[in-house]
Amino acid sequence: MSGSGSAGSPALTIGEALARLVAFGTTIYLARTLGPDTYGVVAVAAGVMLYLTQVADSGVELAGMTEASTGADGATAVARGAILHRLAIAGALMLLLWPAGWLAMPQPDGRVLALYTLGLPVAALSVRWVYLGLQRPGSVAVSRILGDVATAGATLALVHGAGDVYWVPLAATFGLAVAALWLLAGTRRLGVDLRAPGDRLRAAAMLARGRRLALFLLLGLVLYNIDLLLLRALKGDADSGRYAAAYVLISFSANLVIGYTLTVLPALAREREPTAATAGIYATGLVTAWMATLPVAIGGVLVAPAVIQVLFGRAYADGASALAVLVLSVPISGVREVAVAALLARQREPALLRVNALAAAANITLNLALIPPFGLVGAAWATVATEVVRTWLAMTAARRAVPGRLPVTGLGRVLAAGLGMGAAIAVSGTSGTLLAIGVGGVAYPVLLGLFGAVRVGGPQRFHVST
Repeated sequence: MSGSGSAGSPALTIGEALARLVAFGTTIYLARTLGPDTYGVVAVAAGVMLYLTQVADSGVELAGMTEASTGADGATAVARGAILHRLAIAGALMLLLWPAGWLAMPQPDGRVLALYTLGLPVAALSVRWVYLGLQRPGSVAVSRILGDVATAGATLALVHGAGDVYWVPLAATFGLAVAALWLLAGTRRLGVDLRAPGDRLRAAAMLARGRRLALFLLLGLVLYNIDLLLLRALKGDADSGRYAAAYVLISFSANLVIGYTLTVLPALAREREPTAATAGIYATGLVTAWMATLPVAIGGVLVAPAVIQVLFGRAYADGASALAVLVLSVPISGVREVAVAALLARQREPALLRVNALAAAANITLNLALIPPFGLVGAAWATVATEVVRTWLAMTAARRAVPGRLPVTGLGRVLAAGLGMGAAIAVSGTSGTLLAIGVGGVAYPVLLGLFGAVRVGGPQRFHVST
């Protein structure tokens, strides 16, 4: 059958793609300019910052989005309390980490991390969650593009060698500020008053829910980058730099999927109890995420060495073997993110915590077992295995939250198109070269149509078959 209901806005997905392309270019420039060792320092500091940002956020991004989905009055009721709460935690973290980074930690690692913390209060001011809850993804997309362009411009102007590493976090903070100010300037047009005292009880309840979600997100970050941090500890800066370079392509795909699922979440949360329409949105979301990410896995296995060589240079060649494994996790995590969105929409935080806690324990165990003997490739296989476990757990929980059948037929049609794409690349003789991307880019959409995974025509013009 064809997918019914709204399964997400293309505006945010397209905007996220454009912004991620800009950020991708910035990362390639930094990796080439700084070299594997210094880039490893930056990658690890940025990875630690992800944890600090989530602590400062306190789950507001997700819990606040649900409140804002009730309308501008709901957003106004909690906005001021949420911002002040995040600013207080961001300030406390800066006071703790700034002297530690400059005086107690090894250098340049400590100073790079300390400078990154300047972005914490800036991130606390972001009202992206308001726009997403009110289903205004266009402004979020514009802000993301403006922020990443600002970061790219500052990076190109200030970073010209490994000695300029301290400018990297400052450029990133500048981009965050541009994006945050753009969104703040537009809140009045949405009917949201950030100066209003709001509803303290409602804000307190939202923050309490946010704290539970923050633990879920922190566990998610363990799953996202504990492999990089353990590589840094067990194998050194150079290996962590090469692995981080390979992971850039995975992060790019993951950010697109997350951007897409953030637009699916309000649609899934609209009804107090799940309906047939909710189940249709969920099924369409699963197939869409699978469709968008499957070519990354199949094509990535075939072109990983060429991609690493062209984008990052010979110094990062050892990262190609890790990339060829890591790409297998992309479509798995794609469908998992949609299942997570369904659980968030139905406010199933205990289930989310169980999923991430079990997966995090498995991931740490696998990394500690596989990194010492196998290095980068061991970390990559630990990631893939963990994603299989995590996705199975999330989808099992989501079936109880959103009753309805899984879109097995739709997923199978996409799989057939993906395998056909891989066969077309193999027959063309372009495997292992960048020409394979062009062959796959032509073959995949054609095969999606032939296998009935998508249909064009009718009032909606484009249908995803589930």
